[in-house]
Amino acid sequence: MLMKYPTVEEIIETNRRVLELKKITKAEKHERIGLKENIQKAIDKSSEGKDVHESAAILLKEINKGHFFGSANKRTSFVAALNFIRSNGGEIPSKTELEQASFLLKVRNEDITIEEIRRWLRP
Repeated sequence: MLMKYPTVEEIIETNRRVLELKKITKAEKHERIGLKENIQKAIDKSSEGKDVHESAAILLKEINKGHFFGSANKRTSFVAALNFIRSNGGEIPSKTELEQASFLLKVRNEDITIEEIRRWLRP
């Protein structure tokens, strides 16, 4: 199956929408601080995945750790991964906000493998 990958513009729009829906602090704002080329590299790297959930895991980790935006990188990485899974006909997990925040912080601060993220993204 040929997978549909997000565009750089779709990732940037995801960050804007994430911040519109829920700001954690008043200071949060939509601001791209990374180069578009680096966002594209993250998208390209996700194509190395063997299936939709592995590609989504790579995308999540690359956006989360890439810090392409001034705010909401972790939330953007999760929403982008879910959108990717959905757009490719995959099933998405049901996670509480606390589960999301805790895991995404681990991805950011620890050495979490792609396989661990892949398993977490499965329903």
